[in-house]
Amino acid sequence: MVEQALENPGTKEIALWSRPTLWAGVCIAVLITALVCLAGKDRLAGLNVDLLHWLRFTAGLEKTIPDQSPTVVVAIDESTYRDDALKGLPRVMWTPQIAAVQDAVLAAGATVFGWDIVLPTSANSYLADRRYDKPLLVSLARNGKRSGKVVLGEVSFGEESLRPFVAFQRAVGSDKNIRNLQAYFDEDGTIRAIPALLGVDEKVTSMALELAARHSDTMPEVTGDNDLLIAGHKLKLGQDGEIRLNFSGQPNAVPTFAFADLLACAASGNAAYFEEHFKGRAVLLGLVDDLNDRKVMPTRLIRPSDMGGAFDPCTPGYTYQTRGGTSSVPGVYSHATAVNNLILGNTLVFPPGPAMAIAVLAIAGMITGAALYYRLRPAVGISAAVLVVWVVIATVAFRDALVLPLTEAGLAALLCLGVSIAYRFLTTDKERALIHETFKHYLDPKVIDDMIERGETPSLGGESKELTVFFSDIASFSRISEGLGPDELVSFLNKYFVIMGEEIENHGGIIERFVGDAVLALFGAPVDDPDHAKNCVACCLAIQKRLTESQDLFNVPGDMEVVTRIGINSGVMTVGNVGAERRFGYTVIGDAVNLSARLESGNKQFGTTLVCGDRTWELCADDFEWRKIDTARVVGRNQPVVLREPLGPKGSVAKEKLDNRDIYEEALSLRQSGAFGASADMFEKLGQSGDPAAIIAAKRSREYAAMAPNEDWDGVVELVEK
Repeated sequence: MVEQALENPGTKEIALWSRPTLWAGVCIAVLITALVCLAGKDRLAGLNVDLLHWLRFTAGLEKTIPDQSPTVVVAIDESTYRDDALKGLPRVMWTPQIAAVQDAVLAAGATVFGWDIVLPTSANSYLADRRYDKPLLVSLARNGKRSGKVVLGEVSFGEESLRPFVAFQRAVGSDKNIRNLQAYFDEDGTIRAIPALLGVDEKVTSMALELAARHSDTMPEVTGDNDLLIAGHKLKLGQDGEIRLNFSGQPNAVPTFAFADLLACAASGNAAYFEEHFKGRAVLLGLVDDLNDRKVMPTRLIRPSDMGGAFDPCTPGYTYQTRGGTSSVPGVYSHATAVNNLILGNTLVFPPGPAMAIAVLAIAGMITGAALYYRLRPAVGISAAVLVVWVVIATVAFRDALVLPLTEAGLAALLCLGVSIAYRFLTTDKERALIHETFKHYLDPKVIDDMIERGETPSLGGESKELTVFFSDIASFSRISEGLGPDELVSFLNKYFVIMGEEIENHGGIIERFVGDAVLALFGAPVDDPDHAKNCVACCLAIQKRLTESQDLFNVPGDMEVVTRIGINSGVMTVGNVGAERRFGYTVIGDAVNLSARLESGNKQFGTTLVCGDRTWELCADDFEWRKIDTARVVGRNQPVVLREPLGPKGSVAKEKLDNRDIYEEALSLRQSGAFGASADMFEKLGQSGDPAAIIAAKRSREYAAMAPNEDWDGVVELVEK
């Protein structure tokens, strides 16, 4: 490619965003999207849900309000096991106590009471008193078989099931009031969904769906489109007919009450407490302790505490046993969450698979484009910004239970960024480096960068545009060079050119050429700069300041001082590549360029070191303080030019210097009006302060007074030197 550019400089085939690069970008984005969406589908989707739960909780976007939860949990917790009424008593012998709590809860107006525990045996089998379980049997019959407000749970192990003791089954009304507690475990062992329907014909409702249906007094229906109609909501089930759980990370998102506290509350006859917390709610009885029935759920990154944020207990002085946050959660909360999701209509919503893939592809495409088009640092910055925006969008969308592909997009983005950078390293960046290496001795680096960004190799030709140039030359360079040996002279020039080059670059210009000790600098091309005149003047002022501060570095002979004379001019110029087909350079030509060289030379005749032409002054007159030096006609031009010296940025020039400027310009006005003697007097007085320009101006006024110019004299100084 570079060889082609060298052979035929007019070609334009090195675009970074060329057709091969474009196709490479498309292939990278598409292939990585397919890899992420297909190969890592299940694990990434699960992690995506968990991460979105954590982000929503951390961002404070949870909508859950515990007081408004339609479901509550009666927890058999650590404090329950240590309660005096139950301590040391096997759970199979808790049947009278369970009956008491169940009756109190339902009497207070609870809509349904579900069991997330299974009692497969009975104390009656081991006790002389065969009526020990009677309170529970009576409660099950009254609240289950007769009113349908009690649902017992069963657990499946493959084809086997662990069911309640047969007497409890008969009392509650057999299978119509017994439901399976099955949950779906993903590949990583996390519960993120539970089934809606079970059984061979998939017509038996799961525990959660049954409790939600009885609570809302509706008959659930699954349509052919895999939609679940319940409680006035139309919910989309998963592809296997599962309810996709939308957990809350807030403490006590599902209000929880200790079984032992409620037992004591029922014994005290505090019906008001039960009515306050249980009326109109679905209730689940389950284990909330350290060892039993603990599952990993999407809140594993939030790590909520057991019993954290529970309501005040009924019994004065009763203390809940809380447990530090862990990745596992009591299993009862999966069913309680499902019941809430079904009643409130806020199960998780997943966009169709193609829509998810398109979203991932869009992110991957943006990252790939940034990595292939921009350099490494901006590409990484753009990629980070895109991902941050996507995280915000996905988090806000998850506030309303919409699951967008966050982890899939993130992984695809990282892979695309890495692969694209590797591709650039192997192809595009190599071409950049090779082009830079090939042309660095012929063109300014900015020209090369502009060439690459525009996708063009250098070619002959140019354009006309308004620019600003300055031409500089070291005063008394011949005397300086005579006092230095060859190595010393090169060392001196190198130090000088470093200062010149740094300030030119700092102010947005380029060095167009070196001519011995002279420098031609260009502002406004190849990179457009609307402030080219202002930046050029500021650059020259900075150069003069640097040279004044750097005299000790130059080691010039005797007491000589390194001073550079500069002429600045702005105007329409031709800029571009000029030369022969096999060898050319980026340059600027035109009358406006020649004038800058004449102005530099004119400094010697006016005692100045920096003067500007008319157009430069017009473009930045309000940015600097100026001194009008004179009006001159340079060699080769009929049109006179007003020479002005920039004194410094507005607001930074000392008052004394401005006062002297005013005196100088008044004296100049007197001379141009023909009052040569008065003009000379004023200039001479000003020259006593050591102003070279005033001294020369005084001498010129005396000369005019002596020769008495004719009446056609226009006040213009004729410059006879180039």
